[in-house]
Amino acid sequence: MNNFKRSILSSAIAVSCVTAYANDAKPLAVEEVVVTAQKRSQSLQDVPIAVQAVTADTMRQNGISTLSDMSSISPGFKIADTQSTFKVSALRGVNSYGFGFGVEESIPFYLDGIYLGNGFEMLGDLLDIRQVEVLKGPQGTLFGRNASGGAVNVITNKPSDELEAEVSLGVGNYGLLTRRALVNVPIIDNTLMVRGGISTRDRDGWQTNVITGKKDGSGQDRMSGFVRALWVAADSLEVEYSRDWSKQDDHSGYTSVNAINPSSPIWAAVWSQAHPASFYNEKNNDNASGNAGFILPIGGGLPVRPAAAAPDIVQNRKITGDAVKLTWDINSDLTLTSISSLREVDARVGSDLDGSNLGLANSWKTGSTKEINQELRLNGMTESLDWLVGFNYYKQDREEWNTTYLSSLIGLNRIGPAGAANNVTESSGGDNETESYSLFSDATWHVTEALNLTAGIRYSYDKKTFDYADPQNTSYNNGGILYPNHSQLADPSVSSWDDNWSNVSGRIGADYALDENILLYATISQGYKSGGFNTRLTVEGDPVNGFTTPDFATDPFDEETNINYEVGIKSDLFDRRLRFNSSIFMYVYKDLQTLLADGNSPVARTVNAAEVTGKGWETELTYLATERLTISANVLALNAEYTEDVRDAQGLLRIEEGTSRTWSPELAATLSLDYSVEMADMGELRANMTYTYQDEHYQRPTQVTDPYSDSDNEQEAYGLLNARVSYYSPERKWEVGVWGKNLLDESYRSYISASVNAVAGVLTTQRGEPTTFGVEAIYHF
Repeated sequence: MNNFKRSILSSAIAVSCVTAYANDAKPLAVEEVVVTAQKRSQSLQDVPIAVQAVTADTMRQNGISTLSDMSSISPGFKIADTQSTFKVSALRGVNSYGFGFGVEESIPFYLDGIYLGNGFEMLGDLLDIRQVEVLKGPQGTLFGRNASGGAVNVITNKPSDELEAEVSLGVGNYGLLTRRALVNVPIIDNTLMVRGGISTRDRDGWQTNVITGKKDGSGQDRMSGFVRALWVAADSLEVEYSRDWSKQDDHSGYTSVNAINPSSPIWAAVWSQAHPASFYNEKNNDNASGNAGFILPIGGGLPVRPAAAAPDIVQNRKITGDAVKLTWDINSDLTLTSISSLREVDARVGSDLDGSNLGLANSWKTGSTKEINQELRLNGMTESLDWLVGFNYYKQDREEWNTTYLSSLIGLNRIGPAGAANNVTESSGGDNETESYSLFSDATWHVTEALNLTAGIRYSYDKKTFDYADPQNTSYNNGGILYPNHSQLADPSVSSWDDNWSNVSGRIGADYALDENILLYATISQGYKSGGFNTRLTVEGDPVNGFTTPDFATDPFDEETNINYEVGIKSDLFDRRLRFNSSIFMYVYKDLQTLLADGNSPVARTVNAAEVTGKGWETELTYLATERLTISANVLALNAEYTEDVRDAQGLLRIEEGTSRTWSPELAATLSLDYSVEMADMGELRANMTYTYQDEHYQRPTQVTDPYSDSDNEQEAYGLLNARVSYYSPERKWEVGVWGKNLLDESYRSYISASVNAVAGVLTTQRGEPTTFGVEAIYHF
């Protein structure tokens, strides 16, 4: 980050603080925010955990409709575009960068406290959301499995005892059309309430396919809906039922060529023929598709032709979820909660993998996931103790089938002249089943009115079974050159593997209230994520010795653990007009699951990095400068790196000690201004502006054996500006808002991938969205 930008950011924060001290206008107070970070409702300022609570109003002002949009307002929190084929979520430099359908995220997602094992793929657009809570640091004790780096809890609005409704219509550039309707109906006063809604989102693509001339890349066609019912069966018993569904028929977006392998003459020659729009360019939003193909003379009169055109470049998802929650107040001090859920998703994805018009590598993937979750919690309280005990059961069954289409040039490169005559089509897939049990307990002892001590513990048991389906590939000698048949496995008689992992983790902490507005806290917390299997098996070798899967390919990778040390302050200052929350943290990760390619393998594998450490400082400010002006700032300073060498499964040094972690900018910050103007009897005008800055950071780890430079794996520093101007009628019956996202039209990479480096000699990237804008009208009944 240059000195100018540092000065601007520092000045903005300093002005906010100084003005807060000097301004003694009409008394104001920052609104209280209630969170459920400790499995019970508490004021944000009373929770000794670093939590960012993003309210429905903040989401609306920033145009947040999916979880990936959260990246634009939360420093250090990154979610790759939920529309893309690449999955990654990162928080404070913690991420798995996983691959295959047997690898889970280190930052899990929850919907109303229900674990979504398949990540944000299990959740559609954000509809009728009360708030999103981003819990930072390990949350293994209360949130359980895989919350080793943090957790994200999406909380919906409950049915209420008031008759209300809302409809909205929006239009924008790239043919955007959104429609939404919400209704809340008290069927029986104070007894039965129902809430429901439906939304649609249609948008043309913002990327131009320069071969066909169509602007279809990253187009959207979505519909989401929900129904929730609340039955107050008795004064002490509530039953909630919810069902939500989502259908997405999107274009998964065109990738671009980010860098070419500089050490391979054959790939340099091939890529010299690619369309100029195939390459990432900060001035050019066009991206070529794999529809054209080419013929490359390689001597001896042997022409090389590419694979057939890719399947439709689509991302189709059908998501359904059902949940039942029972809350029984046994007495005034004891509450029993049961949450049962079933969630399913079916997905079909077609991709142009090489990012160009050359048709080197394309893929088609289908899959389905079914998850069952059951949690029981007993919460109690006495005058000096708040406590809970609980049990959780989780089961996931996930199937996936992947077909990869390769150019005959890749066949030539892999098996010599015998592979030059035909294109290569190979598949792999199988079933990965996970079953998990956990017992947990947590308690807070109120030692004095000012001092609290907290301790918690959780036991987790995970079992996974992976069944590899025989793809019956016939690329060479009736075998696969990319994915193995059963006969090519290290032990052909075994195509199913299982293993289990267990862990005991906990947390301890203390918080001390200097007065009713200042809380100091210190915590030590642990996180755990179970091990698993590499579900995308590959083959190694050559035509002479044969292509086989090495022994280690089917070995499970180990569990990862994290311990985090944190001290912080939560405060409401200057007559509660300035909210200042800040923390300093350090974590030590053991056996972090990370993605590496081994030897001449064309498919990367998940291995364990021995140790990763991170340390940083985080501050969040909210200041009511006047009755009409609110200034908010959020700053993260971070250093996260590998503190031990990382070796692949063959023992080869891949990542050196001291290498920076991916998705770990040294500085990230958000500055937001919100200003409203009363216009007497004419209503109110409101303007909101948010600028988010990300320092340069790696999106792919720099590796010792890598032919690519640091800059090839790095995203330069960039900033995004979002804004919204709204008009509200005098009684707030209706609202008209004009909004814009990425108003500076910043060009940046959403991610960098090496998924086809081994076969096509290229790194690909998907760029972030350009400037989008629109108008939305909302009417409240």
